[in-house]
Amino acid sequence: MGGAAGGALALGFLAFQDSLAGVIAGWCLAQGALNAMQAALTAGVPDHVPVRQRGEVSGWIGVPQSLGVVVAVVLVTYVATTLRSGYFLIAALIPLCVLPFVLATSDPPLPRAHRRPFRLPRLAPAAGAAGAYRDFAWAWTTRFLMQLGNSIALLYLLYFLTDAVGYERLFPGQDAAQGLLVLILIYTAAVVLTTVVAGIVSDRLGRRRTLVTISGLVSAVPALMLAFWPTWPVTVAAAVVLGVGFGVYLSVDNALVTQVLPSAAGRAKDLGVINIAASGPQVLGPVIAGPVVAGPGGYTALYLTSAGLTVLGAVLVRRIRSVP
Repeated sequence: MGGAAGGALALGFLAFQDSLAGVIAGWCLAQGALNAMQAALTAGVPDHVPVRQRGEVSGWIGVPQSLGVVVAVVLVTYVATTLRSGYFLIAALIPLCVLPFVLATSDPPLPRAHRRPFRLPRLAPAAGAAGAYRDFAWAWTTRFLMQLGNSIALLYLLYFLTDAVGYERLFPGQDAAQGLLVLILIYTAAVVLTTVVAGIVSDRLGRRRTLVTISGLVSAVPALMLAFWPTWPVTVAAAVVLGVGFGVYLSVDNALVTQVLPSAAGRAKDLGVINIAASGPQVLGPVIAGPVVAGPGGYTALYLTSAGLTVLGAVLVRRIRSVP
């Protein structure tokens, strides 16, 4: 609840910013608060769910994660009338959406005898946990690579529709943002239809690494499609394939990560470290994608880079040994 409230305040602060420094400060505050909320929420899975059910539960968690993107786009595009009202609307919804979890989820505190005193030096090993625990390190690395590939693929998709696909020429009277919304809807539908099923299958088979590898290889295919066939029908098909691949990845990799955490006592802390592998690519993606798309290879080089990173992450998940 503290992370949700902090994120809401940060978004409210952002609504009034008209300078680069103010936007940077507000966005850093929002990221810090919302990622704190995310780490605590994610820790609820290993705290409350047996290993044999974590794939299915992760799949159900993935459904609102995917739907949230679509709902947010619709709200700030069609409901909010101004940029400022869009920030306020999302800021109000975040704490409201968190309340059911806060009020209805049983979360008894640790007995005093099991609580370790809070010291800042104790947080330092969290950043170094990847070096100390082999499987945890590989789980972090593979998630970082796959999320980076996904971030690079999506970052310039709006401009790809304008420059390469020629969406506005194909559909006079519409703009590329409408085409992007169509792709988001198709992608989200594919994610929702596959993520719970994939989680259940991984629970039944117990072979999470194999499914994560397959999902990564499938997720690389859309990038290749966009690199070599920049047409609207191919882009729509790519959205379907990416949704299927990422739907499988979303539930199965989340379940896999909960099985390589170094210790039960530090689950939230270590999942916070894992969360960096998801949020970090959002920052690093533009740094990589900008020079690539501006270079001689253009969008072809951009999507080939995305595919390469995704395949590398999919292959390296085989380095995890403690999970089948």
